[in-house]
Amino acid sequence: MDEQAILRAVGRRLRQRRRLLSMTQRELAATCAVSFQQVHKYEAGLCSISVPKLVVLARALETSVSYFVDHLETEVRTSADADVQVLQAKAA
Repeated sequence: MDEQAILRAVGRRLRQRRRLLSMTQRELAATCAVSFQQVHKYEAGLCSISVPKLVVLARALETSVSYFVDHLETEVRTSADADVQVLQAKAA
């Protein structure tokens, strides 16, 4: 499993949950003692999230850590398949 794909999948779940709660990046950042830029990086999959920070984020988003990782293999595989289809379409 590609590390970047995992980071993007976790970031997508983070963004989805934050938006579901109508929370801004700034609000989440303030609750978790990070900058809003850091929240953006997490959501974009640009940097990894430590386990302790993932616990803090999960609490702030009123969910469990498992919310971010339970469907990880399926999401990463689906994303990779979509990337391959795009590349194949460009090559055709």
